[in-house]
Amino acid sequence: MFEKIKNKTIILKKITTTLNTILGIFKIILAIISHSLLLFIYSFYNVSISLAKRTSIREKQKYEYENFYFCGIIVLIASISYILYSNYIYFNGSSSKYNMYIAIGIATLAFYNITVAIIGVIKAKKRKDIKNQTIKFTNLASSFISMSLTQNAILSFTTQEDMSKYNAIGGIIFGALSAVVGIYMITYTIYMKSKEE
Repeated sequence: MFEKIKNKTIILKKITTTLNTILGIFKIILAIISHSLLLFIYSFYNVSISLAKRTSIREKQKYEYENFYFCGIIVLIASISYILYSNYIYFNGSSSKYNMYIAIGIATLAFYNITVAIIGVIKAKKRKDIKNQTIKFTNLASSFISMSLTQNAILSFTTQEDMSKYNAIGGIIFGALSAVVGIYMITYTIYMKSKEE
């Protein structure tokens, strides 16, 4: 019974990550057509995270630490790309504007996601389930970027001033936090592998 539920969960996760990857690629194409750097970077980040999640649900147990390591690299690369984008915004500005209700919706989802991600990481660490940790840490990294977008959305409707520099600083901070997650995943795998030798 439990094995059937587990298999269905894996299949569902594979479907959702595949759909997210396809949607992300479609957004990247739209970003290129519309010359939107923001959409391109955010879409690239989402595709990277979707690929990391898909990697994390490989069924072979012997590859669990390799998956954790590989997902850490993906998270780190995606985070660095977001930090570079935030640096670009700091020096060149951004004109992103959001409706108040949309911004509140983004903020609500972002706070929900980061709360669930933190709780998920704590539970996965307690269970010492490396496959589950891979998914939860990847979710945590993604939720940090969502917090950056939340800041951007809220500031866009609360003031008429150009908040590009504040948004960029927030993006750099949250991107760095996401990068720390990736670095932890990489170094933790190296540490565990050294203990096995």
